[in-house]
Amino acid sequence: MNTTRSSVHHYFVLLVATAALFAFSLSCKKDTPTDPAVLTSLQGTWKLTSLNVSPAYLSLTDLAGGLNALEGNCLGQATVTFTAAGAITNNVSSVAACSTAAKSKELVNAFFSSATTYAETNNQVVLTTGSRVVTASKVFTATTATMVTQLDVDPGNNPVKTTYTVVLTKQ
Repeated sequence: MNTTRSSVHHYFVLLVATAALFAFSLSCKKDTPTDPAVLTSLQGTWKLTSLNVSPAYLSLTDLAGGLNALEGNCLGQATVTFTAAGAITNNVSSVAACSTAAKSKELVNAFFSSATTYAETNNQVVLTTGSRVVTASKVFTATTATMVTQLDVDPGNNPVKTTYTVVLTKQ
C-alpha cells in the first residue's frame, strides 16, 4: 500500500507543479509590440524614397529608380528638410553623387528647392515656388510621408496631365 500511496503522492505533486507553472505563465506580463506612432508633420529631414508618375514618362513610372540607375544614386542620397517656419532645403548640391546628376537635381529642385515654401494641414501640403502652387494630398505612416498631386505637365514639361506620387522616409 505504501507504493500506491507514493504513486498518488508523486502524481499529486506533479499535478500541483503543473498547475503552478501554468498559473505562473498566465500571470506573466506578455510583451506585445505596440504599433509605432504615426507621424503628423513634415517637419524634419526626409530621404526621397520614390517618385512615381502616371502615365509613364519615357517608359518609366518609377523616376527615382530610373534616375538612380542612370545618375549614380544621387536621389538615393538626397535629403529634403522641412522647417517649422515653412522653409524647405535639400542637400543635392553637397552630395558627391549629384555633382553630374543634372536630371536628379532638376527633379529634386522642381518640388523641394530652397526657393520653395510649404504649408500643411491634416491631409494636404501646399508647395509654393514663386507663382507656382502645387497642392498634394499627404498620408503618413510611422516612417513615411506619401504625397500625391496631379499636374498638367509631365516631367519633360509636355502638356500631359500627370499624377505624381512622392514617398519620403523620415531620417
